[in-house]
Amino acid sequence: MRAQLANVKAGFMGKEPDDPDVQNAVSEFLTKIRQHTGLFVERAPRRYGFMHLTFEEYFAARWLVAKPREAAKRIRNHLHRPRWEEPILLAIGFYGMEFPDDVSDLVEQTILGKDLGGPSPYEEILHRDLLFALRVLGDQDVSAPLRKRIVNGAYKLWMDEEGAGKYKPLRKRLEHNIQSIQASEGGNDLNHLLRNALRNGDETTRASAASAFCSITLSADTVAELLVALRDRNALTRACAVHALSNVSTPSIVANALLSALRDNDGYVRTRAAEALGNVTNHPEVITALVATLFDEDDDVRSRVASVLGNAINQPNVVGALLSAIQDRNEDVRARAAEALGNAKAQPEVNIALLNALHDESEYVRVPVANSLRNAVSHPEIISGLVATLRDQSEYVRACAADVLRDATTQPETVTTLLRGLDDEDEDVRALSAYALRNAVTQTEVVADLLITLRDKSAYVRANAAGALYNATTQPQVVTALLSALHDKDKSVRAIAADTLGNATTIPEVVIAILATLRDEDSFVRASAVEALGNAIAQPQVLSALLSMTGEIDAFVRARVVESLQNTTIQPQVVTVLLSALGDKDEFVRNSSAKAISYLVRQPGNIAPTNLAKQLVSSLNLPGMDTPSWNPPRDYLFDALMAVAPGPKV
Repeated sequence: MRAQLANVKAGFMGKEPDDPDVQNAVSEFLTKIRQHTGLFVERAPRRYGFMHLTFEEYFAARWLVAKPREAAKRIRNHLHRPRWEEPILLAIGFYGMEFPDDVSDLVEQTILGKDLGGPSPYEEILHRDLLFALRVLGDQDVSAPLRKRIVNGAYKLWMDEEGAGKYKPLRKRLEHNIQSIQASEGGNDLNHLLRNALRNGDETTRASAASAFCSITLSADTVAELLVALRDRNALTRACAVHALSNVSTPSIVANALLSALRDNDGYVRTRAAEALGNVTNHPEVITALVATLFDEDDDVRSRVASVLGNAINQPNVVGALLSAIQDRNEDVRARAAEALGNAKAQPEVNIALLNALHDESEYVRVPVANSLRNAVSHPEIISGLVATLRDQSEYVRACAADVLRDATTQPETVTTLLRGLDDEDEDVRALSAYALRNAVTQTEVVADLLITLRDKSAYVRANAAGALYNATTQPQVVTALLSALHDKDKSVRAIAADTLGNATTIPEVVIAILATLRDEDSFVRASAVEALGNAIAQPQVLSALLSMTGEIDAFVRARVVESLQNTTIQPQVVTVLLSALGDKDEFVRNSSAKAISYLVRQPGNIAPTNLAKQLVSSLNLPGMDTPSWNPPRDYLFDALMAVAPGPKV
């Protein structure tokens, strides 16, 4: 900045930029700006910046439209660059104030590309121009034809759930931008389209329209339409209408309608109604209805009601109802009731019920029961009950009990009990006592006993002791013991030792030892070594070793390799490996690769190769990009493409 100022000042003074008079004038100017205006600060020696981002955005916006004839090209050339979004919106606002009759033409040119090269790259996939045009409508009035064209485009994209609008990240952005126009004429237009769609003859269209209202501020007219939709013949439409009505700013207005929906003949609608009524649990009649619904014939409905009542635990009759529900015939209802009772702040009758429920026939219930005792773990009888649960026949229940005890090791009696557990004759108790002591390794006695436990006759116990020492790897004797455990005869011990040593990769001999473990005969051990080395991937020998493992025969190891690559920077060989892994025969590897690519390209300072956008577009059409359906690779790749796709150039 100083050099630029010197050039400008030299021109005014008729001297060279390095002339002492010019330099003194620049210094005086910077001092005044820094000390008296509050605009600039010296962020580093001879490097200045605006004190607040708002100033920077304001002046950038002013520059964009300073020359009206150049405004369209200037804005278009900076479109879809994250740092320029706010300045562009502000610039269009400035332009609209000065040239209200011409602002629509500016938007068509700068945002939609009319006469300036057409749509932005990959618009048919990313819809960036449309999304940004929606944002403009939230702040700026444009001509009715242009406004309706933008709104119609957004409406069609939302309704096309199986086609152009199938990407979850795209739908999230669309939801956000739709919300931003609600107070504008564009919002009125969109609400009108959606309300008409609620009366469409196609039930899928009606359901999609109802779901759109879930993310929109509802007007009185829209609420009226949704109340009508509660009587739709299609259950999905009714359920979506219920969900949308749960967002009414004054829930009590629709409480009676939701109470009626709680008696719908379709279980899914009743479930949604129970969720929606969770926003109005301060009404006694709502609590009464929800408590009564704990006797609904549908298991899913009773389960959801139990969860909802957990957020109203202090309301009259709720605890009593949940204490009954914890004995329901359905295990899911009992489990949700147990979770809800965890909010009861350790009431004596609740503690007794939960301790009894630790003996429920279903492990699916015993797990949340153990977790709900977390708030009462200061009571000796609770500690005893949880320690006894370390002998449970289910590994999941045992693990949950150990986890709860781990979080209670700030209490001396818990630590004492767990240290005794290290000598128990039952290997499950010894192993999980070791695990539970993980948060107590600041105590010398605990570390000493865990190091002894690393030599236990049971591999299960040794493995848990190795894991418990994770936060003690700053201690030399611990590192030495774990390096030895890398050669244990049992694969689980070696794997956990490698994982724990991942917390000590600043030590050269640790890195060397883990690199050697990449050649272990067991794939689980190799995968753990890969994960541990992810913390040291900045070291050239580590990155080289991991890249060489992309041909690993085991899919689990390959997945761990591509996951670890997200911890590095964008480099040609890394990009090549990740793009190649998108075609892997294993869906876990494909998903891990797509996730790693998305993460890498969105990190500050990472500059993507110029051809990456084209490669990502091609990858979107590879087989397997839609599975698993709940979290498909295509959504990660869409996010990555959104980050690297170039903006339009004029």
